[in-house]
Amino acid sequence: MWHATQTYSVMALQIRIEALKPVLSTLRFALIGLIALSCPAVTRNLHRWGRLDEPGRARLLSLRWRIVTWLVVLELMLGQNLLGRFLVALQGAGV
Repeated sequence: MWHATQTYSVMALQIRIEALKPVLSTLRFALIGLIALSCPAVTRNLHRWGRLDEPGRARLLSLRWRIVTWLVVLELMLGQNLLGRFLVALQGAGV
């Protein structure tokens, strides 16, 4: 009976996690978009407060899309398991 209770709680937790996956994925993509959109304002404020000089501000703005691209790639590879799905598809195709 103890084993059945423990197994039931693990299964309930797995079902709850599966239900939350789309919400969490949407939240991660929204945060990546927020980073992309807020970068100019953040660098402008840092420059105004004297924490960043003009060449540093320009460099950060030029790196913005590279950072966002890497965040999207990491989300697709790790969060969405794109590489795992690709390998399973290759294995299923008999390649």
